[in-house]
Amino acid sequence: MELSLIREEGRVFYFSYPSNDGKVWCIFGAVICFLGYVGIPNLLGQILVLLFGGILSTVGIFMFLWRHNLRIDLQKRHIVRQFGTWPHLKTETRHLTDLQGVVLTSTSSASGMSASYRPFWFVSLSIYGVDRVLSIDETYDKSTAYKKLDMWARKLNVIAIDRTDKG
Repeated sequence: MELSLIREEGRVFYFSYPSNDGKVWCIFGAVICFLGYVGIPNLLGQILVLLFGGILSTVGIFMFLWRHNLRIDLQKRHIVRQFGTWPHLKTETRHLTDLQGVVLTSTSSASGMSASYRPFWFVSLSIYGVDRVLSIDETYDKSTAYKKLDMWARKLNVIAIDRTDKG
């Protein structure tokens, strides 16, 4: 899963990992528990289905509590990264010089049932020591991707890195 731009306040940029998947897992686990309890007359079967639903719900709760936030402050010239499970987040502060640049990459994805492949463009940030992709924009349009690459490179005052095959 990728980090995404949440908001921009002047010269401060906030990125976060979306945690909506955890809610889905919790609800799915609860539905399985309910259906298993109501629909299975055998006690052993009920216990097994309740256990499976409980494991799914526990995974969902963990996913919901997991946080990975990043704040880039151009005025104070630092990057603050928070990660871990709430409420015990680990905080890591770095200098703005750890920001390598804005990166453009592309991949092909199948579109529709015809299995025709079209290029998909990703504009992201590259930071030393951060192993996650910090997605800024994703598009099917090549010219839009290059415009976003140039815009973010100028806005953050870093180099633009083109990692596509076509350059």
